[in-house]
Amino acid sequence: MSSHVSSDTQFCLGQNTVALRPEVNARFVYYALRSPYVKNQVEDAVVGSTQKTISLKSIRALRIPLPDKSQIDTIARILGALDDKI
Repeated sequence: MSSHVSSDTQFCLGQNTVALRPEVNARFVYYALRSPYVKNQVEDAVVGSTQKTISLKSIRALRIPLPDKSQIDTIARILGALDDKI
């Protein structure tokens, strides 16, 4: 499960969770992580049968396609607007 936090409000993470602070548009990264391309990489990297986990090393190794900045911002804006309407 993933979530996008668009606030500077402090929050607490539970066990086996990670917060990402990307260097590019965070909303774009959120949508990229939900894409089939990245989800397949995650499925290949998880271990465990009862509770699947993924290591920080594997998270850092995920290949996320990065178009130029204007495209990144456009993608995030359009998908974000659709999400906001839902």
